[in-house]
Amino acid sequence: MNILITGAGLIGSNAARHAVDAGHKVVLFDLSPNRDYIQKIAGESNVDVVAADMRDLPALLDPHLPWWGLALGFLVAETCVVHLQFRRSAHSFTLGDVPLVFGLLFATGGDLVMGALLGSAAHAEGPVIDNHIAVLQGLDKVTARVSPIRAPLGIPTYFGTLEIVARSCRETPPTEPPESAAFLEIRELPPASDAEAPPIDLFSGWMFASSPAVSALEHPVYDVWVVDCEEPIAPPPGTASDQGVTEGTPPASE
Repeated sequence: MNILITGAGLIGSNAARHAVDAGHKVVLFDLSPNRDYIQKIAGESNVDVVAADMRDLPALLDPHLPWWGLALGFLVAETCVVHLQFRRSAHSFTLGDVPLVFGLLFATGGDLVMGALLGSAAHAEGPVIDNHIAVLQGLDKVTARVSPIRAPLGIPTYFGTLEIVARSCRETPPTEPPESAAFLEIRELPPASDAEAPPIDLFSGWMFASSPAVSALEHPVYDVWVVDCEEPIAPPPGTASDQGVTEGTPPASE
């Protein structure tokens, strides 16, 4: 029988000696084992000494998960999209947290980071479906009022003293985790008392609906973020329209 004894002091070493005398194989587990003392009490035969911390789970697992195994796990998990219908709302999510949990338990920090980056980058297609309209929301921090904003591409849209021009609005295909991104150019118009002053450029770049803090507008009064994209310019890949299939009109009854 194989016996694990945690603690290789007086009690653990003598317990190991009795187990060895009974014909068992013993593993002594201790943070700082005194190997000379263990050898004197329990002997050398059928006794293995492991120096590690019980709280350090990755150190106890040999072999641990390599980075390439984690990358494969993240890739497979991001590919599997789960759709749930609850009453009138639908929810979609991936299994990306599953390899993350295994990585936290069974891998080193460096392997976890490398596996997550490579696995997610290999799968991430990103928003690719172009749309005509960027759906935004604007916050007036003075009145705490949130207003919906519909910004057609290339046409200036106004919110307070801000002029917003959406240059592009893209979203992910239905088979991908939902994400919308818009390229916005935002300027602040001069006050009416100084109409000849030039507008001030405030923001020019991509905003992401899922991560508004990654690329945000910095303004003391207003805040603007992306909500969605509407009116696709071309049919999404994989749809019936994209494959050239149209619904036929039933013949008129005689």
